[in-house]
Amino acid sequence: MENSYSRSLPPQPPHMDVRYSYAGYAPHLHDPQAHMGRPVEFQNVEVGEKSNKKRRGNLPKHTTDILRSWLHEHLDHAYPSEEQKQHLIRETGLTDKQVSNWFINARRRNLPRLVGQAQAESKLMASQPSSSQSPSDDNSSGRH
Repeated sequence: MENSYSRSLPPQPPHMDVRYSYAGYAPHLHDPQAHMGRPVEFQNVEVGEKSNKKRRGNLPKHTTDILRSWLHEHLDHAYPSEEQKQHLIRETGLTDKQVSNWFINARRRNLPRLVGQAQAESKLMASQPSSSQSPSDDNSSGRH
């Protein structure tokens, strides 16, 4: 026997159906016609299909090598002066904003790790006894 409640409700379109009135419901995921009225750039975009949005590209390796090299040489003060920045712009072919953003991101993402590595290396070098002696130490008696 059919429930009397379900018989008394008139059929509703999916976007008005009380079964779908909970928070987080996305009618376009359940109803193929629900995409109507959405902006054109979001219509008919299937999973894995590329949209018209420009994808951010990574910088070329040669370019990042130049910037990374500068960063490694200036770990104690990783803020290029305007002259240094202009030199990097000419050398890399990037814009002022790209160079500035690269350094902002590098200081946030990479600098703490790089400084830690440099400190660990300097501690390691300081703790190792020097194995090489100067030639004058070997011949200090004057004999061969």
